Amino acid sequence: MAAWQRIFAAGALAATVAVCGRSVHAERDVSRATHVRSTDPRVLNALRYGLTRSASFGDVIATLDSSDQTVYIESGPCQPRELRSCLHTVLNREARIVVVRIDAGQPLKSLVAQLAHELFHAVEIAQEPSVIDAGSMRLLYERIGYPSCFDGGKPACWETRAACTFENLVKSQLASRHLNREETGRP
Repeated sequence: MAAWQRIFAAGALAATVAVCGRSVHAERDVSRATHVRSTDPRVLNALRYGLTRSASFGDVIATLDSSDQTVYIESGPCQPRELRSCLHTVLNREARIVVVRIDAGQPLKSLVAQLAHELFHAVEIAQEPSVIDAGSMRLLYERIGYPSCFDGGKPACWETRAACTFENLVKSQLASRHLNREETGRP
């Protein structure tokens, strides 16, 4: 069983007992996010870091948490391998599922920025109810994006300016955040 399948099973139980109406952004607790999930400790740490240091990062997670889509984040390589992160859909009769694969070995701020980028793509998909499989996802990105890599002369990867802009916004929020006592360890 793949990691995202284990998370889906555990998440379904957690979602049943979760208190409804609580905002992930307000809680600043990734464990309360019912629609953004991971079992990877580095990814979970990056999610927590992003939530506490970027309001925009918290907003994208809250947006996904209020959608009908679940995002599973797992550490691992993408195809082509030079990509640091990628996103794909998984068919499921009962739920819209997106899987993000990311290089979790990146420095923390880079990891948070990449997560922000891919989570923004997840929002793009969540806002399009017609996206139910890889084919309909491709149609969406042919409409709103541009090819970013090719396989045999045909587009194999897609990108949007909006996701790149959002990644840069989160990067700037992370860079401009002043360290507080807890982060420096000094009074």
